[in-house]
Amino acid sequence: MTARLGAAVFLRQSALERRDGHDVLAGYRDPLLIVCGANDRITPLAVSEEMHAMVPHSQLVVVPDCGHLAPMEKPEEVSAAMRGWLLQA
Repeated sequence: MTARLGAAVFLRQSALERRDGHDVLAGYRDPLLIVCGANDRITPLAVSEEMHAMVPHSQLVVVPDCGHLAPMEKPEEVSAAMRGWLLQA
């Protein structure tokens, strides 16, 4: 997408102000699946681990050899994680 849209678009989107969601996650009590690419440099694994620690009924799946766009990079692994999680719910 960066190649197609250009570096300026990527940089502009990366610099957007984002609302902090800690309060939402801290109060969330329903099942939650968190999928993270092991090599994600935009939302590093430590961020997903922090989210997982905040939500008691969450499941964290780390996709090996994968970056930020897990559904595009590793669709089979992401689909398997979602199927497994949905069957547990």
